[in-house]
Amino acid sequence: MGCGDVITTDTTLYHDLVDCPDNGLLIGADHVTLDLNGHLIDGDNAHVEDCPVDTACDIGISDGEPLGHTGVTIKDGRVTQFGAGVALFRATRDRVLDIETFRNEVSGIGVGDSRGTRLRRDSARANGLGTPDTAGIVVVGSRHSVVAHNETVANGGVGLFVGGSRDSRFTANRSVRNPKAGLVFEGSAEDTIAHNHSAHDGDGIFLSGDRNELRDNSVRAAIGCGPRCRIFGIHFEGDGISFQGGNRNLIAGNTVRGAKRTTIRVGYATGSAADNVVRRNRVHGAGEDGIEVDPEARHTVLARNHAFDAGDDGLDVRSRRTLLTGNAARANKDLGIEAAAGVRDGGGNRASGNGDPRQCTNVSCS
Repeated sequence: MGCGDVITTDTTLYHDLVDCPDNGLLIGADHVTLDLNGHLIDGDNAHVEDCPVDTACDIGISDGEPLGHTGVTIKDGRVTQFGAGVALFRATRDRVLDIETFRNEVSGIGVGDSRGTRLRRDSARANGLGTPDTAGIVVVGSRHSVVAHNETVANGGVGLFVGGSRDSRFTANRSVRNPKAGLVFEGSAEDTIAHNHSAHDGDGIFLSGDRNELRDNSVRAAIGCGPRCRIFGIHFEGDGISFQGGNRNLIAGNTVRGAKRTTIRVGYATGSAADNVVRRNRVHGAGEDGIEVDPEARHTVLARNHAFDAGDDGLDVRSRRTLLTGNAARANKDLGIEAAAGVRDGGGNRASGNGDPRQCTNVSCS
């Protein structure tokens, strides 16, 4: 087997492929398994000039020339020094399992316009180091995906970027030291984002979209990436969890510690931000506010959140169209809860040991 071969039957690799001048291996049939058997597929770290339209070029493993296949499994190996490590396009029920991608020019693993993709126990390290808008793992325009137990470390921009996803699950993924953000979900709908971990990324988790569940995630030390730092048009400021638009989302049970700016921000970028619920989150050690609700957000519910040791307010609620119930804010440098006039006070809010002796404004606190 050599570089550029097309796989049409179940295939096991018994040696490394080294210095491939263009593609590594291409998938050419439905329901085949490509088992790398622990081996390496290695590119030559050089651009492919004049790549024809609708043709895969400089990809380590590709299912999508021009259309992907059904029921393909790619597993157990390493891919490096291509434009993209693994690419699936218009594929159905493909699986990528235990694949390590590193030092590819753009992305480690890319999935586009696909259905039912499974990415499990894969890793993407140090991909896209010289490319401005890139991510270790990219999933765009896809439905019914399951992305679980993957790791993204020190890629050039974002660890995991998801755009236009529908009815998918992103669980137990780990993101570390990605300079712009750990996990980005832009325009998601009805996705479950749970039990993921981010540490020392620019932003921890970014979300926009409708009817998503963002729950039981852990973010530690969102460090920001500077005032001019943007990727895919998004500015990352060092928020632990940054929600930036959409309706009827649930943000619950998350733990966020040590964000440079705000641990959880309920913001507004495009469209609307309405009927979102933020509950039972624990936030600690924000550089600015613990939980912040922007003025444009409507009908937000803040319930049973705990905010401690923020550099400014524990909860800074700038929209009067917010309901606050049973929140606790302690040992924050300014107010425990700073709420705009006219907010709805659902009762049971508590504040103590905060820097401003009033403890709360425009809600009652015990």
